[in-house]
Amino acid sequence: MKGIRLHNLELPLSVMAAVMAGSLGLACAVADSRSAQVDAVFGEYDKPDSPGCALGVIQDGKLIYKRGYGMASLEHGAPISGDTVFRIGSLSKQFTAAAVALLAEDGKISLGDDVRKYLPELPAYEHPITIRHLIHHTSGLRDYTSLVYMAGIHGADNYTVAESLDLIARQRGTDFPPGEEYSYSNSGYFLLSQIVDRASGKSLRSFAEERMFGPLGMKDTHFHDAPFEVVAKRAYGYSPSDDRGYRIDMTGWEQVGDGSVFTTIEDLLFWDRNFYDNRLGRGGPALIETLQTTGKLSNDEAIDYAFGLTVGEYRGLKRVSHGGSWVGFRAHLTRFPDQRFSVAVLCNLSTAAPGTLAHRVADIYLSEEFTERADDGEAENSASEARERVEVPEEELRRFSGHYWNESEKRAWEIDFEGGQLLLRLGPDAEVALLQLADGRFSIERFGNAGVRFTELEGGEPRKMIVSRGAGSAIPFERFEPVSPSPEILDEHTGTYHCEELNARYVVAMKNGKLGFAVGHLHDQPLVPLFPDVFQYPDGVTFTFGRDGSKSVDRLTLDVGRTRDLACSKL
Repeated sequence: MKGIRLHNLELPLSVMAAVMAGSLGLACAVADSRSAQVDAVFGEYDKPDSPGCALGVIQDGKLIYKRGYGMASLEHGAPISGDTVFRIGSLSKQFTAAAVALLAEDGKISLGDDVRKYLPELPAYEHPITIRHLIHHTSGLRDYTSLVYMAGIHGADNYTVAESLDLIARQRGTDFPPGEEYSYSNSGYFLLSQIVDRASGKSLRSFAEERMFGPLGMKDTHFHDAPFEVVAKRAYGYSPSDDRGYRIDMTGWEQVGDGSVFTTIEDLLFWDRNFYDNRLGRGGPALIETLQTTGKLSNDEAIDYAFGLTVGEYRGLKRVSHGGSWVGFRAHLTRFPDQRFSVAVLCNLSTAAPGTLAHRVADIYLSEEFTERADDGEAENSASEARERVEVPEEELRRFSGHYWNESEKRAWEIDFEGGQLLLRLGPDAEVALLQLADGRFSIERFGNAGVRFTELEGGEPRKMIVSRGAGSAIPFERFEPVSPSPEILDEHTGTYHCEELNARYVVAMKNGKLGFAVGHLHDQPLVPLFPDVFQYPDGVTFTFGRDGSKSVDRLTLDVGRTRDLACSKL
């Protein structure tokens, strides 16, 4: 009988077959164990009456695990699968940035070009904005999606490319001089789509199909620039509805670049492969190196944002990732290049946290590769056992409740204690639980990779709250006591305010003894007093009223997240 020599031992074929069978059985057992753990991560979505998620686990260029959890369409009882088409929100940005990089490689544009070379309708700001500024979110441009929201336009409204360009062009200034800060702005990537159009003579959709999606075999992927186009095998986006379970989220927006790619788990496999063996443009590693090159501020400080990708670390391993969120869809793709391992999670439920889910899957597969624990900003992404709730005495939790203010973002958060847990209150009918972790930190359930810790205790109560959003981000909030203005003081703020940069008018009026306002779809909810002449709308818009020399209210300034100091004059 012939044998096989292995480490100086000659084994009969029958014995070798038995050894190999045993090894295969062990490998299958390990794979089955991992699959069971992964399925448990998605357990809350794995049912026929819920929207859910599609998962793809990629190792060495192959889908080693692929599953759908929940329903792509509740109306038609269509389950989610590997070829279900999802809208992926800002996960689209890496495709837009790749198109720009290809045009630069072609010599059609330069990343240092002033954007007004292609978009002359934009204002000539004091400091020029370059294409590179748009790519790395260092332009200072106000986020147009925030501007649209503040103008009272709903995501379900029909909203055109021309209207978006006009809104951005209305802005008299930037939030900061280009290059001096990093501030995530959808305006930049929407404008990149227009630069691709004007520099190439083709829409971003056509350019991407010809130069990226077609060559890579991504047959179910496209930039969705026709909002009412029929798409085969598509999922529908949903949000929870108290009275009927779920409602459909839809949009009539036609803009692309900052989002609007439709794709599948199976197509993302081809995109992921290309990061190891580039077939686009001239081929070779140069394009991939460009896409993963992070930006710098004017003072030479490095940031972690590259070309539609965030480059950093997770538990000691290099990680390249991005997420997306829009009209009921949530998406995340995270890649560990040194391990040639990636996880893609595409969801059609607004309350899903695909970044959390993707990293919990990575925790299962890469448990022996990690060299560090998850940091503060990624507390909720650590292994599932680290997410177990820690029992804390009620009196200890109560001391954290209160109001907290961040001056740079002009944002107030209320932390309340109810039902044995801390809650972040986002409005009269919106709240998110804070999950107590083992080392005194909290994670914010359903808030991506946000973690919270309280500091500077005085008399047993914290004076500060630090919110971490991953990638080294730490946002400080100071505790404060809100004012309680009299009805007479509130009435001083009433009137109509014209906001030229929004092309909108705000009507501020008293209703049931409280101050409220109306513009487009925004109305009904009262303004919450914070400081003298400073109020906040429950969705996060801060109203700062100004007074003239006679102390009469004569102006209004609006702030919300990525948009600062929008001036409105009282009529």
